[in-house]
Amino acid sequence: MHDNGPAHRAIITRDDLFHINVQLMFPCPANSPDLNPIEYLRDSMDRALRHQERQPTNLQELAMELIRIWGEIPQRHIRNLALFKRRRRVAVINSGGGHTRY
Repeated sequence: MHDNGPAHRAIITRDDLFHINVQLMFPCPANSPDLNPIEYLRDSMDRALRHQERQPTNLQELAMELIRIWGEIPQRHIRNLALFKRRRRVAVINSGGGHTRY
């Protein structure tokens, strides 16, 4: 999906997207985390990581801890994020790209 982000607005990128017939699916503000459920999961993982008694001290420990945290996210939470995506999209469009309750 084309999200109208700065990287997608570069001239070379726009030309490439035009040549492969990629179109903006709906009016979408650039870089809208409201429309990207993974942003909510990433935030949740970040909070879980920051509330650990012992913080990872190297990349290997960090990777292992993130894998553990990812595995503990309830599937119903992931499913709910996907189900509410349409509602968030409508709210962002109605707000003209401004803040929403999400």
